[in-house]
Amino acid sequence: MTRDRYQTRLAKFFDFIGIPGNTLEDNARTFAKKGKKDVDWALSNIVKFVYHQRERVDKTINFNSSSTD
Repeated sequence: MTRDRYQTRLAKFFDFIGIPGNTLEDNARTFAKKGKKDVDWALSNIVKFVYHQRERVDKTINFNSSSTD
């Protein structure tokens, strides 16, 4: 994957968890600062995002498999 794709995905993560900021670097700093203060908060948000992405993919797979029947 290219750097642009990683940055895009990281930006989507920050949007999903509601991190305010004008740049990706600002968002990363905010996340790191909050994560150092509350590791459970950081881990919880990562897990929520991964779970959300997993559900999104599962819905797509289920839709595609049911449309081929």
